[in-house]
Amino acid sequence: MAAPKFTPVDPIDRPRSYASPEHIPTPWRNDRPAAITSRQPIGARLGRQGPDQGYALKLAEGLRDLIELQPGESADDAIRGTLAIALRRASKYGRA
Repeated sequence: MAAPKFTPVDPIDRPRSYASPEHIPTPWRNDRPAAITSRQPIGARLGRQGPDQGYALKLAEGLRDLIELQPGESADDAIRGTLAIALRRASKYGRA
């Protein structure tokens, strides 16, 4: 790859080639005691992995001012109910 025009280059310098390092580290292994070694189990009554509730709550809090409430309704109740439905649908379609 050529050097940019603004980079000072000595005309008598020879191009450098890649040289691999002398020490090659051992490959990383997932061998911790609590590491998950297989895929998410699938079967009857196991359900599906759901999305991160914390991020959904953060998004909902950002939209709190846009919620239109009727008398006697609470914004917290509306957010919690909407999140319960959204998280259930997301896990049903594998959007964790």
